[in-house]
Amino acid sequence: MEKCNYKRIDAEHNVYQCEACGHIVKLEADGPFENGLDYCAHCGREIAYPFQCDCGYIGEPETIAYNISFDPSIVKIIKFDGFICCPKCRTVKFCPPAPGRK
Repeated sequence: MEKCNYKRIDAEHNVYQCEACGHIVKLEADGPFENGLDYCAHCGREIAYPFQCDCGYIGEPETIAYNISFDPSIVKIIKFDGFICCPKCRTVKFCPPAPGRK
């Protein structure tokens, strides 16, 4: 099943909406991640959390990978698990998953 995004639709009242099914949830404080929400209560999709960099970029990070080619017809891509790169400032970070999360 695909992941879904929770978008804040009312900052004053801290209300979020699932962009996949439209389910609305009001939280006491902070966002879905800080409140331990891993899945949408209505559609059951896993909630995707945006990458946030110190430079202010919020969105999808790039996965660090290295192309190895000893033969021009064969290219092997090696991915470095847990290493990501901010597409805006090009900062590389090691981001292992939080305990209990994927």
